[in-house]
Amino acid sequence: MVTFVLSFATGSVYPKTLWRLAAIEALIWVLLASGCIFKDLKREIHEEEISYALVGRVENIAHAEGDVFLLLYAKRDDSWQLECFTLPDDSGYFSFTATAGTYLLAGFDDRNANLSHDPGEPAGAWGKPDEIVVYEGPKTEARKAALEYLPLNLTPGRFPVDSAVTSVKNVERISASLIKLGQLADWENPAFDEEHGSTGYWKPVTFVKQHGIGIYFMAPYDRNKIPVLFVHGATGTPRGWKALADSLDDRRFQPWVFYYPSGLRLTAMSTALNKMVKQLQIDYGFERMAVVAHSMGGLVSRGFIIKHLVEDGLGTVRVLVSISTPWGGVSMAATGVKQAPQAIPSWHDVAPQSEFIQRIFADPLHPLVPHYLIFSYHGICSM
Repeated sequence: MVTFVLSFATGSVYPKTLWRLAAIEALIWVLLASGCIFKDLKREIHEEEISYALVGRVENIAHAEGDVFLLLYAKRDDSWQLECFTLPDDSGYFSFTATAGTYLLAGFDDRNANLSHDPGEPAGAWGKPDEIVVYEGPKTEARKAALEYLPLNLTPGRFPVDSAVTSVKNVERISASLIKLGQLADWENPAFDEEHGSTGYWKPVTFVKQHGIGIYFMAPYDRNKIPVLFVHGATGTPRGWKALADSLDDRRFQPWVFYYPSGLRLTAMSTALNKMVKQLQIDYGFERMAVVAHSMGGLVSRGFIIKHLVEDGLGTVRVLVSISTPWGGVSMAATGVKQAPQAIPSWHDVAPQSEFIQRIFADPLHPLVPHYLIFSYHGICSM
């Protein structure tokens, strides 16, 4: 059993965002009346609906001797055209964004630094290589799952895509992976500025392009310390957790933060969080963790924990602490879904009696996961 102690100093927990949900409700009313911002939002949502993230990892990245280039090929008139390339992060993770089409994914270790694959340089592909087919139409859970993780190994030999261009000179580079998994960060990271939290809510696709999505370590990983994962709410960023994270007993705990665009569907965000935690378990082998969530982040966290515990049968999460989470939903989100020219995707899941809320309460939390509920009340309290 994890003994988890929270110490609250004045103004230490989200000092500027304690009434964030109330402010968002008021803003929804203003937007419904004015009709502003929805044109950009509609364009963002359309892009999100037709785009898929191809996420992969170079499994043996530690053995690379030069820069590793990941190349995405698209089928054009029965031939393979090099569309773009990217470099993995230090852990080997990389990602591409793709629309409907057929693709191959390959990579090589550029040991002689000439931006091209040469005989003898390790190379590899996803599959043998196998075609990656992205279909048009609505995204389904099965289709998204098939495209979310593409392992790739580099071995000496010929390049795995026959008759394909292997030089990345004059080819578009995707600047960074959308997946940030286990990267070390500090609280003053410019990506954690409050304005970016608003972008993640109102322009979630723009947020993903600029900052990605992931779990950051706020201190070097220590196998002897228990991870405490902090999950922000609507329009939030990890920086709001600094004071609370600093109050942890650093002899026993290490702070992690989940940074995500709060405007996207909570179903997708909780699924992504579950996959990331499972991958970090594989990478680091930790056996238990705690989750602390604020506002809408509590819904995301419960969705993750249910998937982790009930669907996957994993007992890693040992405590959940939620702060001002709207467990019954937010009525104005339902109003926004019905009346707004374009609803923010997360409104569908935050609305009372939404399919998401019903699903995350269909199964109870296991006694192994005690839930400490902290809430705020606006008004006069008579005793």
